[in-house]
Amino acid sequence: MLALPATIPAQGLQHYLNSVEANCPALKSSASLCEAVRAEARAGNVPEDPSIEFSPFFADGTDGMATSEMVVSMGFDFPTLYASRAKYGKISGNAAELQYMIARRDILLSAAGMWMDRVMLEQNRQLLQDRLQYADSMTAVCRTRLERGDASAIDLNKARLDAMTARVELNGTEASLRQIKAKMAALNNGEEVKFTADGYPALFNIAPDDSLAEKMLGFELEVQAAETQVALTQQSLSVERQGWIPKFEAGYRRNTDEDKVLNGFIIGASFPVFSNINKSKAAKARLQASEYQNEAARLEAKARIESGLDELSRLEQSIKCYDRELMDETLTMLRKAVNEGYMGIGDYYIEADKIYQYLQSLNQLENTYHKTILEVFKNYL
Repeated sequence: MLALPATIPAQGLQHYLNSVEANCPALKSSASLCEAVRAEARAGNVPEDPSIEFSPFFADGTDGMATSEMVVSMGFDFPTLYASRAKYGKISGNAAELQYMIARRDILLSAAGMWMDRVMLEQNRQLLQDRLQYADSMTAVCRTRLERGDASAIDLNKARLDAMTARVELNGTEASLRQIKAKMAALNNGEEVKFTADGYPALFNIAPDDSLAEKMLGFELEVQAAETQVALTQQSLSVERQGWIPKFEAGYRRNTDEDKVLNGFIIGASFPVFSNINKSKAAKARLQASEYQNEAARLEAKARIESGLDELSRLEQSIKCYDRELMDETLTMLRKAVNEGYMGIGDYYIEADKIYQYLQSLNQLENTYHKTILEVFKNYL
């Protein structure tokens, strides 16, 4: 599984993603647009509306209406055109569904990324709170030792500077946490997010193998959308190639002439001599363009997957170079040595500063790793 051993079950994150999917206004908008495209495709593939015309005629010397004519007619296409357009509408609906799925994926990816950022910020806050607490404690100890002559003013200032640094960084981290909380709530339609994670959740359980990249390519939504676009333009060409078929009209005609009533039928056809010029040629050009776009989408997706998997491998190796337990243990030992008088305060801060930098670097590296997992496997969301 491409995840760190320190990951935890993803119930909290999954609950948040489910909530975003149900509440996010932008996602609801995309779903409505998808349904609109489907409805428009169905609405455009129907016969023409019936028309009724009534014409009264008047003549000199005749009281009232001399003659009249009533025509009821309706135009329609050849049946094969309705079948072709119905297939086009179905593919168009599938294309709209894929656009919705891409929008959904991108929103959930953003939500999951913010969750990962919040995990890192919570870790940094805990680290800085611990650092500040010890710096304040060390400041008090240095004041006492300075009065006894066991410490110098430089030692006191180092403790105070460390407390100041920790306090400034803690304030910045808490401000970032407030911002990320607001953004997470905004994606959830303003509803506050219940955050209980104390580590990174493992969303994906995917065993790596030699064919993983090829398997992942089949899940790429952009590739699926490009393939659907090819099918759509192919069907559009099929519809345009039937553009030479005449349109038909049928109806009923009734004429009255004084005491005579004449009934008859209307049968007609219109031939697309000019209206279909170059339409098939344009459809062929669109088909060729969509095929090129499909090829480009596959190549881009393949490159993204392969580079993403390589980056994950690199990040995983970098993380293994760190030993969090060792750093925590060393920090505890350094503090104990200072408290028992075996180490000077100046020497402590030289070593402790390095450890704090390593711990924050590790927090950032783990965050980058898990967000890269999200990006690489985003189509599994």
